Amino acid sequence: MIESKRQKLDEEERKITVIAHPNIALIKYWGKASEAEMIPLNDSISLAVNYFHAKTTLIARKVEKGEEIGDTVSINGKDVGLNSRFHRVFKSVRDKLDCQWSFTVSSSTNFPVAAGLASSAAGFAAIAFALGKTFDLPEHDIVRLARYGSGSASRSVLSGLVQWKKGNDKTESHVVSHFSADHWPELRLVIIVVKDEEKALSSKEGMERTAKTSELLQDRIRRNQERINLIISAFSSHDFPSLAELIMRDSNEMHAVCLDSYPPIQYLNATSWSIINFVHSFNKESVRAAYTFDAGPNACIFTLKEHVNELYDRVTSTFSKGKEVKDVYISELGQGPQIDN
Repeated sequence: MIESKRQKLDEEERKITVIAHPNIALIKYWGKASEAEMIPLNDSISLAVNYFHAKTTLIARKVEKGEEIGDTVSINGKDVGLNSRFHRVFKSVRDKLDCQWSFTVSSSTNFPVAAGLASSAAGFAAIAFALGKTFDLPEHDIVRLARYGSGSASRSVLSGLVQWKKGNDKTESHVVSHFSADHWPELRLVIIVVKDEEKALSSKEGMERTAKTSELLQDRIRRNQERINLIISAFSSHDFPSLAELIMRDSNEMHAVCLDSYPPIQYLNATSWSIINFVHSFNKESVRAAYTFDAGPNACIFTLKEHVNELYDRVTSTFSKGKEVKDVYISELGQGPQIDN
């Protein structure tokens, strides 16, 4: 259990600031068995990105009987509307408490929002963790709150190689960490931001379309558990070539079922495909890098410490900043949420 520390301003108001990291799925989930309970169609497994983070401050204020609750959320200084995901998270907490509380959330990120870099995972993991520590909730409730906000956020609550097991209902759907983040300290990420604008079709809308129309999706789901087990085995033994091939094949397959949706969904652009070809060329003599793309054109490339500087130099010399790509970052693996003192 992660240590808890919160600031009580008085008995009527509590404040806490949390830093959480996005996670990059090595085996991705795409599609939900239940939208209401955020139950995925398949398991997924991920690692957190240390360089990127969401810093989130939560103020919980006790509300008198008959007083309007008035929750608010701002991200990077901009007030955002309280969509169903925020309502679901806040209501779930209030249902557990003896009295009513209102929540003010202010979050800032050092990476693009809604651009396919798992910003919602970091954001909702931070909110869930902050709520959990403010009201002394057990870890499984924190995970559930994160999942209600964004399915992948549940994986950002824990550290290391984290698997989200889909289960058959809300009580069975849970996350487990197979290895700590320092099990393979040599792993690195090179993150290529191709576009930092919000994507035209959200992940939620894309998943719904794929689940309804893709004929290839069930084939992907049938292979899911085998690939999860192979990822765990490769990570356990530090077998980078095997890990890399699994990561790239799964990314390719997810985007294949997106294209198989009707109408087809295209999250990758021409630069994304150039990055794919670049990585395969980089791997010509030996497998030293593995690309993966979430629902967007931005690339996350896994590699090892011994290759990361060469990979970064090759990327930045091949793809010009400000023209083909917005920026390029190097990151180590991240941890679970932390209280910011």
